[in-house]
Amino acid sequence: MLYHKENLRLLGRMFKNRREGRDYSLRGVARSVGVAHAMISQIENCRLTPHEETIAQLFEAVGSPFYRDPQQLRKLRRVLDAFYEAIYQASEDDVEMYFDALRAEAAVFLRSPLRVSYLLALETERIFSGRDFRLGILDELEDYYDHLSAEQRQLFDLLKGWALYEQGRHQEALVYLERSCERPESKHYHALSVSLKAKALDQLDWSHQTLKTADTASKLHVELNNLPRKVEMNLLVLKKHIDLWNLETAEQHIQGLRQVFEGTQDLDHALGRRFYLYRAYHAYAREDFQEALAHLERIHDETPQLLFFKGYLSHQLGRVRDALVFLESVSPAKKKRLKDDLYIAAAELFLWRLKQREPSAEASETLHRCIHQTTNIFLRIFMIGLLLAYYEYMEDFETAYQLLRKQYETDVENNFYAKRGSKKH
Repeated sequence: MLYHKENLRLLGRMFKNRREGRDYSLRGVARSVGVAHAMISQIENCRLTPHEETIAQLFEAVGSPFYRDPQQLRKLRRVLDAFYEAIYQASEDDVEMYFDALRAEAAVFLRSPLRVSYLLALETERIFSGRDFRLGILDELEDYYDHLSAEQRQLFDLLKGWALYEQGRHQEALVYLERSCERPESKHYHALSVSLKAKALDQLDWSHQTLKTADTASKLHVELNNLPRKVEMNLLVLKKHIDLWNLETAEQHIQGLRQVFEGTQDLDHALGRRFYLYRAYHAYAREDFQEALAHLERIHDETPQLLFFKGYLSHQLGRVRDALVFLESVSPAKKKRLKDDLYIAAAELFLWRLKQREPSAEASETLHRCIHQTTNIFLRIFMIGLLLAYYEYMEDFETAYQLLRKQYETDVENNFYAKRGSKKH
């Protein structure tokens, strides 16, 4: 099927803009086409689904072509399909190539029954590339959700959930991602939706749900022969086992992933960075700070998160001078996302604990606000310790109590104390 008949309804608004822009009267167009002006008014306000022949006549009446040749539409459809295959495979070069091909045919897409499909492709590329996560056209299309095909609705829910996730609105994102997960139309959209749902659950610190969902996503990617996305979900499973103190199970996952990273060179390097970061978390959980630091040394990015963690581990090993070097490097480090503020604030309070500067009220406020952006329980507990020391210094015992209470409730929900046993951080 080249397009969904209901998509023709959404061309009415474009026709109205075209008619008014060229100063054609509604009644004049009605007379030239031989259609009642009341019907055209309904078409323009998207209250009526026009026949393809009718919408073509309307566009031609205002001097604008309407493209509906089946052979031409099939060619455009094939480019769309190749574009979405590249999106699923996360092949940036192919995505760019097919997106350029789509944009080259923009004039045809926008004046054809494939207009809605093209608008969704624009939103997909924008979100995939990370250039912009504003909702924009998605909010407009949501008003016409019922006029989308079943597959377009699945894609719309995926994109809206994806954009909300990237905005940090994880609870809202889940609403759309779960709705997309329930649709069976496209296996690729379904697998991507389940993966994003697992990530959103992780950000909400719902560990057991994250484990189950990430495992499901991994199996879906295996069925679709997508190794990088499968590995991404396996890494999330590893991370949650560490967070839940399932250290022996985590070790088994590490051994399985080692084979992947040692034998494959063409995986996205970001996956390798995460693998060594999680191995550092695992070593830290076993109180092997030397091994943890060695894993971090294999990651060459100078992000605030890594610099802070290196500083913390150096301090644990008694290398105070090294710790200060890492911590002092955190603030000037390039901020890529708002969540980096968390590690910058933590570094400032850590330096205060080491008597290198005065305590910062701004840093404590930022840390308190952002502390649950890190789903790694080890770093979070240490950061809470920094905050508690600050509140004790400021004699703000009520805030300290509320912070401890919230963290305890989170840990009980995740069964952290039962998993952790008698070990201490």
